[in-house]
Amino acid sequence: MLKQLAVVGPLPPRPGGVSVQTQSLAAAWRGEGVEVVLVNTDLPALRRWGSVGRALFPVVQPLALAWRLWRRTRRCQVLHVQAASYWGFMPVVVAALLKPVLGWRLVVTYHGHQAEQFLRRFGGLVRWALARAEATITLSGWAGERFRAAGIPNEEVPILVPVERFPFQRRERLRPVCLWARHLTHDYNPEMLVRAAAEVRKARPDLEVLVVGEGPLKEEVARLGEALGVPLAFLGTVPFEEMPRQYQKADVFVNTSDFDNFPATLIEASACGLPVVTTDAGGIPYMVEDGVSALVVPKGDWQAMAQAILRLLDDPALASRLSENGRRNAERCAWPAVRDQLLAVYRKVLEGAA
Repeated sequence: MLKQLAVVGPLPPRPGGVSVQTQSLAAAWRGEGVEVVLVNTDLPALRRWGSVGRALFPVVQPLALAWRLWRRTRRCQVLHVQAASYWGFMPVVVAALLKPVLGWRLVVTYHGHQAEQFLRRFGGLVRWALARAEATITLSGWAGERFRAAGIPNEEVPILVPVERFPFQRRERLRPVCLWARHLTHDYNPEMLVRAAAEVRKARPDLEVLVVGEGPLKEEVARLGEALGVPLAFLGTVPFEEMPRQYQKADVFVNTSDFDNFPATLIEASACGLPVVTTDAGGIPYMVEDGVSALVVPKGDWQAMAQAILRLLDDPALASRLSENGRRNAERCAWPAVRDQLLAVYRKVLEGAA
């Protein structure tokens, strides 16, 4: 019987899906009556120190996390770490080192979107750390296959999306308003959004593009928009609690990533009823079915993305079908479904301890 659980990962205001997932999992388990210890792996105060903080981070963060785990998790039965690639995997290494002393059962969920590159470079360290975990969870068959190929057994459980927070509105006759919501970095290829929008505007000059997120490419993307005649509305970083309102502003959700795993924004947008146009990067084809719950185009192909957006704007029946099927697809990430799968994992690791 699960009574005490530690959920370990970054927390808002640290941007990104892993932060939201850490917070959402803790809240969901507390709602089930489980005693949850929430351990933040981030050090927001140190980040405010600028270059000095960045220099200290690689030393201070692991030590701070080790102290937090030592001080707060000794009574926990299960420690569930939300991990990513590269430095985002550091909490797993710290937990693996402390596990023999603190005695909890270790479960790790991998959220990273560069599994192949990460395992190629650091496969030895990853195998060492995860061999000390009772269970490794991946979000879809895409990451699961790559971990198994690297000799790491794993179970597939999708991310938790509290779909009840995202009110569904069926879309049919679409307004020409697109929403994009990712970090403005090369991995998510925001330049593709601008080029696709410029192509769409040749047929639909009334197209509007809303951009949620921040990142190092913001100025470059803004300049490209000006050069191609695409007005971009930059909405900045939006707290998770306010995202449902942002989705309601648009009628098409666009995702242009070159590298990805299981982007929560696709599920959130689908839950709200937005038809999704996305690239086929990483694990996305394991999340959605082309022509059924989304329109999927090859990554980097902005012309194909433009044509897919135009198809939706011109075909109310297609838009309606994707809207309804998208909501149904999102339900598999709702808490009742995810809870049952996680409980099965926790029970298995606890039975192994008996």
